Amino acid sequence: MYATDLTIITPATSTNQDGVLFFDFLKNNALNDQVVINVPGHLTLSSSFLNSSVGKFIDIFGLDKFKENVKISTNKNVFIQFKNYIESYNDLVK
Repeated sequence: MYATDLTIITPATSTNQDGVLFFDFLKNNALNDQVVINVPGHLTLSSSFLNSSVGKFIDIFGLDKFKENVKISTNKNVFIQFKNYIESYNDLVK
């Protein structure tokens, strides 16, 4: 298991470019191992960021792989944002 802060992976969470940095991290670390991503509670995660990272990961590697290997450690508000995004994204691709 590997743990790191999101702010070490990408300096911001607002653009597609920021999301690509996070996607690359997930692709390189979360395919065959569990990762814990610590997300500071003050961050706002844009839909561009989430689409280019979490959404792309789910598209390519599947929701089960994401749920199995990616753990998010954060406050309740950010966790709910991740949860709602994943549920909505999953409904869209069904």
